[in-house]
Amino acid sequence: MTRTGQPDRHAPKVFISYSHKDKKWMDRLVTHLGVLGSQGLIDVWDDRQIGAGQDWEEKIESAMGTCAVAVLLVSADFLTSKFVLRKEIPILLERAEEEGVRMFPVILRACTWQRVSWLARMQCRPEDGEPILAPGVDDPTIDAAFAEIADEIADIVAPETPPGSETGSSTSQKRRGGRPAPPADGPPRNNFASVSALFNEDFVGREAILADLHTRLQQGDVALTHALPDTRAAAQALRGEGGIGKTQIAMRYAFEHADDYDGTWWMDASRPAMDASAAKLATVLGMAPGPQETPEIIAGRIREKLSKGRHLLILDNLEEPERLGEFLLQPPGRVLITTRLGSLPTGQVHQVAISIFERHESIALLRKHRPDLEDTAHDEALGLVAEALGDHALAVALGASYLRKRASVTPGELLERLQRANLGEKAHVFAKMDAGEHAAGYALSVAKSLGLHLPDFRDTPAMALLTLAALCHPDDIPVELFVDCTELDQEQVEDWLEKLADVSIIRYDAKGVQVHRLMQEVVRAEVGEDVCRTVIAKLVEGLNARFAEDNDPTLWAIQDGYASHAESCIEHAERLDVTEGTGLLANQLGLYHKNRARFDTALALFRTAERIHRKAFGDEHPEVAIDVNNIGELLRTKGDLDGALKCYREAERIGRKAFGDVHPSVAVFVNNIGMVLHTKGDLDGALECFREAERIDRKAFGDEHPEVATDVNNIGGVLQDKGDLDGALECFREAERIDRKAFGDEHPNVAIRVNNIGGVLFARGDLAGAQEKMTEAFRILVRTYGPRS
Repeated sequence: MTRTGQPDRHAPKVFISYSHKDKKWMDRLVTHLGVLGSQGLIDVWDDRQIGAGQDWEEKIESAMGTCAVAVLLVSADFLTSKFVLRKEIPILLERAEEEGVRMFPVILRACTWQRVSWLARMQCRPEDGEPILAPGVDDPTIDAAFAEIADEIADIVAPETPPGSETGSSTSQKRRGGRPAPPADGPPRNNFASVSALFNEDFVGREAILADLHTRLQQGDVALTHALPDTRAAAQALRGEGGIGKTQIAMRYAFEHADDYDGTWWMDASRPAMDASAAKLATVLGMAPGPQETPEIIAGRIREKLSKGRHLLILDNLEEPERLGEFLLQPPGRVLITTRLGSLPTGQVHQVAISIFERHESIALLRKHRPDLEDTAHDEALGLVAEALGDHALAVALGASYLRKRASVTPGELLERLQRANLGEKAHVFAKMDAGEHAAGYALSVAKSLGLHLPDFRDTPAMALLTLAALCHPDDIPVELFVDCTELDQEQVEDWLEKLADVSIIRYDAKGVQVHRLMQEVVRAEVGEDVCRTVIAKLVEGLNARFAEDNDPTLWAIQDGYASHAESCIEHAERLDVTEGTGLLANQLGLYHKNRARFDTALALFRTAERIHRKAFGDEHPEVAIDVNNIGELLRTKGDLDGALKCYREAERIGRKAFGDVHPSVAVFVNNIGMVLHTKGDLDGALECFREAERIDRKAFGDEHPEVATDVNNIGGVLQDKGDLDGALECFREAERIDRKAFGDEHPNVAIRVNNIGGVLFARGDLAGAQEKMTEAFRILVRTYGPRS
């Protein structure tokens, strides 16, 4: 196996052609072909390797003439492209047939492929000659279709097993493609299809790190001293500054050593995304979380399941070391961490320091994008370019993409352009990004290399998109968010994102947009705070629309994809003093997390909303009352009744001052005071509060409003505890009637009322009636939230 990811020089060539609007599909296919490349079985070539000014047709003809396999990603755009319509195509096909080239047409989107005579001649399967019909790019089964292609290619190019070699009885035998094939109807072996963990064709070097990492993970040499007493686990951390390549090393390890584990699993362990990422992983593992399962419960279930086999869990960009214990697997499970932190507990984790490239690795990456510079005569010039870029992986990657896009630019000319990079007054801004001297230098290196590309995008919509991406969480930014927050339609957004991805400024695939954290910092410094304020205001507005409905379970999976971006947006908005709409977003996001049982996150967001609103409106504003009330709700949920009561009384005071004594908001605050008093055993005080809330709501909304149902239900709860079962039953039935009229028969509120009726019937000895009601309540909740409710 070639650890550097550079295929063996004698590996058969696989040629991929596609319309550039289909790049997202191509990226998914390359993920599956990448492992074959890392093993030296194939060399993947596509037309991104054609530089500006080169003869496009000549390069294509050359590639087709030397490849062993050709994969055509076919769509309507491809069928009408100049490549397809050129008269040379029939000649190339005949030549390919004569030389035994296997052709794999993959139908991506609706198109009249049957009418194209040259396409109909191709065969992707000997038995039927039909093209593979790939599902939509967001369809999870697309990976099964592309894995099928990778397997068939492996069958073509892989040599036969030599006589006398070990066969399937060996537990260490490698399967082609580097990943064991799960049963057709079996569980997945990884979650890469649901996260943006893609094979990196441009990976270079790091051989010693990968070898040492594998040795340590296989040995399991780290004793856990307190998080998991009396156990041992192999927990390894790749530690280093931003842009050094930690994630790429972890990703490379995952692909290279997939056969060494029962499963390989990826989690975004950054603070704003960790809980949603864990919930997504639990779902992939067949343990979809229930609505009230806390992050701790979900983490415990993941830990228990993955500790039952030799699984590898990768925690990417860990930011909260105190949460590490939640995901440390028991043997034979393994954990691999990437982090900027140097404070991980040494008794739990062995840390591997990751630094800049070795000079030869930088040169190798530059050459990957410009094979014409392979001659050693270019070594000195390429070395000077690498030195100017600080041998920093992200900076070198940007420089390499610049060389690729400008095939006529020599390394010496690139060096001159880097030396002319004028950061002007922004140099001190970059230097302040991190207190560490090295980290500041890395930012300057990335700024220089990014500066090579930015002139191509100035005064274009790409800069607004890039700035927006720099203000979000760096991973999986939905394309729809760019549409929501700009004047561009989806096609325009996709076109500009593809242009940015083509020069490696961002990564753009089926999951959305990914942009490196250090790149985000450089972009924010480059465009300046005024531009960031303008963009963040639009981002706040767009995200508020996404979280306007905070308690709709049917939206939770979608909102999970926006939550980390909303939290990042709030942080930047507060830093830039953009208050309009920001407090509302913090509040709505807090409510959403509260409904997902992520109570610590919700509490922090409610306190952020309070801080923003106090600064914007003063201490006596109704928005502050709402924030303080919501803080009280979280404290009550967490069991801090005295803290909750203090918050509710402050909210009530502000509300009465702002609205008077008969406003619905006052009813909410009074009701919540009653809830705490009820829990503390002050039944008379609670009953007084609930009846005042009922009077206010009946006057404000009328007798048939759901708020009245809530008040009446709460009164019934106190009456039941006081022993007045008849009064309680009357209240619960009135609440049920109102909610059925308002919401229909299948709403969770109806389930609560019906269950309460069942409780009273049980207390009265009507067991059959109680069972009927409680069964109905359970059915409604399962229908709404799923079987884990």
